[in-house]
Amino acid sequence: MNGLYLNRVLQINAAHSLYRADGKWYHNLKRFPDILFDDNGYIIFPTEESYTCCHPKLQRKKDLHIVDGISSLIEYVRCTQEQRLLMGDTIGLVRTRSRNSFA
Repeated sequence: MNGLYLNRVLQINAAHSLYRADGKWYHNLKRFPDILFDDNGYIIFPTEESYTCCHPKLQRKKDLHIVDGISSLIEYVRCTQEQRLLMGDTIGLVRTRSRNSFA
């Protein structure tokens, strides 16, 4: 699973999207609007300013680290049940393909 695929499946239409299961480490954001996904939801940064100015939990160095994960941020959006089903189908497809490729 990756951010680009989730962005398409959930039809969020961000310019850049990244996924990390625990929501704590990502590459730095480059194109906006940008979205960070974890296993249960996401946060959208509509502009570069929204990313750089307002979040003390964002540690931007060579990579991006989020203290306590993206789910600890006020703007975090929990996925709806419908979105979770789409994500579950996505996870299932990826795992099935991975298993079949090693058979």
